[in-house]
Amino acid sequence: MSEREARNRTNRAWPAARRPESGRGATTAPCLACIAALALAAACGSHSSVSGGTGAASDGGVPSYSPDVSSWRGGCFFDFPVGQTSGRSKIVNASPSPDVRVFGHACDPQPGPGGLVYLDRHDPVAGTGDVTVLSSEQGSVPVVVGKNGGAGGIVNGSAGVRFDDQQTRVLTLADVSFVTGQLVIAELPSGAPSRPIADHVRVENYEFLPNGSVFFVGDYDAAKRVGNLMYWDRDAPQGTPQTIDSQASRFDFVMYRMAPDRSEVAYLKSYATAQGGDLFVQALPPGPTPSARIDSEVLGMSWTADGQRLVYRTRNPDGVTFTLKAWDAGTGGVRVIAGAPPGVGVSTSDLVGNDVVYADGWNVLSRQATLHVVPAAGGQESFATSSPVSLVYAVAQPPMADGAGALAFVGLTDPSDPFSGDLFLSAMPAGPGKPVDESGRVSPEAGFHFGPRVGLVAWARDFRDPRSPGGGPQPGIATEVMIASVQGGSRFTLATSGSMQRIGWDRLERWVAAIGSFQPAANLGDLIVMDTATGTQVFSDHRVAGLWFGFGPDGTSLAAIRNWDDALQRGELVLARTSGAPPWAETPIDEDVTFYTEPRGGRVIYGVRGSGRDGLWLGGAW
Repeated sequence: MSEREARNRTNRAWPAARRPESGRGATTAPCLACIAALALAAACGSHSSVSGGTGAASDGGVPSYSPDVSSWRGGCFFDFPVGQTSGRSKIVNASPSPDVRVFGHACDPQPGPGGLVYLDRHDPVAGTGDVTVLSSEQGSVPVVVGKNGGAGGIVNGSAGVRFDDQQTRVLTLADVSFVTGQLVIAELPSGAPSRPIADHVRVENYEFLPNGSVFFVGDYDAAKRVGNLMYWDRDAPQGTPQTIDSQASRFDFVMYRMAPDRSEVAYLKSYATAQGGDLFVQALPPGPTPSARIDSEVLGMSWTADGQRLVYRTRNPDGVTFTLKAWDAGTGGVRVIAGAPPGVGVSTSDLVGNDVVYADGWNVLSRQATLHVVPAAGGQESFATSSPVSLVYAVAQPPMADGAGALAFVGLTDPSDPFSGDLFLSAMPAGPGKPVDESGRVSPEAGFHFGPRVGLVAWARDFRDPRSPGGGPQPGIATEVMIASVQGGSRFTLATSGSMQRIGWDRLERWVAAIGSFQPAANLGDLIVMDTATGTQVFSDHRVAGLWFGFGPDGTSLAAIRNWDDALQRGELVLARTSGAPPWAETPIDEDVTFYTEPRGGRVIYGVRGSGRDGLWLGGAW
């Protein structure tokens, strides 16, 4: 993706669960809303956050709020005013994006400092806004720490924030122009003081280290696609960033790969798409000796879960396949895993924990591949497929340190059709795949969605990708959205004419939700919720947004936005009780809702735009 393509890319409102769906082929949807209507919505919306108080609207006038709540009443953001237990109550005036982060301890049994960070003055067309902090202290007002900041619209609506391990400081960008901005650090929970660290820092390319210092890509040159790797020592008296290495290359949107414990960083230099680049690994904090080159013609890399190895790919002479290698962090040695000439080259690869999944044997004419699983540390293959499979597969990382990951792949039953076949599942790294759906109708291009415990997976049968009258892409439709256990057992149909954009999971995988009777042009349909133990439907609702439904962390509630208007990007927020008396009782919360955060019990934080009610709100059903 070019820099301009990245800048022009816009996404739909962020799903409530911000962790991406697991697996190769998992889908994200581009923004398809009517630009003219969104522009009108943005013009009619009011704005509130400033450095320290209620401020002017973007046109210089004074906004009108109903009700006008310029400061926080104090305490946990999920608590209503004294005497109120349900209904709705405004938290603060705002025009926020869906990227709202709760930090600190304001809602702990023993309350402590905390607050919210969000992108205010959000322009839903450009995706831009001001990164804003609201402390949980009584009387706190929104404090802007990154004006025209976050991701600057490169990732629509992103606040681009990073918290340190103690959640006492926050990083973000201010004054974003094209793909760079000024990196700033602010104290929490107040947001003040804030101070700049460096200019020309690449969007989304920065993070805290365990000691509270900061690593980032600075002095980024978008024309040359290179930048300097920088280290800011929080304890240094002058606070001047140190250059770790210069002219690191942009081989991906994030220009480096940080080790799991953030003690080392891998990166490329002198990178070109056709040739690859030179691979380096630098220890953090940086020492006086620069890192030595590990290999050349490298295309990309990933760390194993234990951080002991860096698995990477080098370009083969055929210009199509690559060799898969592993660098040992302890010894500094390099080992070839697969694909070295004159053997069969590797076409694609992934890591699952400490194991490598790779495909070889694929070419444009046959479009058939063989899958292999092998430990990154070396040793015998766990398995290799005996019959041809699709090059598109999915992996899920182990949800716990001692848990198992998973692999989903499609065996091709018709040599003339490389786009559908039978589904196989394997718990990683247990062994060979087991057939789950031998209908011959499984569509790998639709993606796969694993549950949060990697116990269940959703897939599509007979997926089709319609086009609007003008030829623009729309979200695809699956004739059937299916669910089954990774370990084997019965499968069931979750939805028909369904969307694969999002699958909503209870965190214990007791319930699963999807959109059926999907209308891609309007991006809405019927919400279907099923009990995964019995495969029976327990709840449904109509005209629900294709991306806006999901369960709370404790599984006691389900939130959704129904009567969705895709042009204005808003609808009616409802909460449903998943248990208790009566079970699956549904309560309408509010209108003109653009997003919500994960519900906690029967309460949810959400955003409203329209009717002069712009703001962050708290809603509760019980």
